[in-house]
Amino acid sequence: MQTILDPTRPESLLPPHVIREWLRPIQAWMDDTTEVGMLWEIEKMRDSYARPIRIFQKLGVLGASRSVFAINQDMSYGVALLMTGTVPTSTAAGDIVLDIFRHLQPTLDRILTASAARRYAGRWISANGDGSKIFIRVAEGSLWVTKLFLQGTDVLRLVHHIPDDDRRSKAEPITMWSTGRRDEFRMVFASASKSCVSAWTAVDDGFSRGFPTDLLYFSAEDDNIYLHMPSVGLVFSRD
Repeated sequence: MQTILDPTRPESLLPPHVIREWLRPIQAWMDDTTEVGMLWEIEKMRDSYARPIRIFQKLGVLGASRSVFAINQDMSYGVALLMTGTVPTSTAAGDIVLDIFRHLQPTLDRILTASAARRYAGRWISANGDGSKIFIRVAEGSLWVTKLFLQGTDVLRLVHHIPDDDRRSKAEPITMWSTGRRDEFRMVFASASKSCVSAWTAVDDGFSRGFPTDLLYFSAEDDNIYLHMPSVGLVFSRD
């Protein structure tokens, strides 16, 4: 199970690109809950914030013996179940495993939210004292940039086309999308009213100093964490 969740482990027999193609649905049914993969029975459940999570399962039945191998790829954990005896339906073992995931998910959501807040949330101030600052918070299980000032410019008001003389309007926060690399994110400058696809097409819309203007990442040194925006050459520390 660990080698499927993390195919970069040295004992993994399958390379990451195979697992990446393997762990995806091939056919979705009209109930918007169940799907099938290359060898998976896939069930969609919801996390604490009503976002869909796919549980990839493989169920086995041999006489009175039943087995389930299931993983939550998004949260990188899984459940294996072996049982025997008379059960009312052939899918009873799978139902038990799904109940385990449903009971675990709220606790894991709280742990992940608290961990993200400790590492990323707060007021980040530029080290060179030019007034640049970034405010980040965690809400509904996601990271949001609530303020972004770069060398005196209110970037959120700028990207939302709010005139300088309009003091009543407030810029909406923008979300941060993980790139898949640890501590690396893209700021999604698209409007919150737009779909994810519309926002996705706007990722990396501009470059400066050889870096995407929406890129930010964090680094740790000793006991300190720093926020970097390489497109403007700035490093921020938490206030």
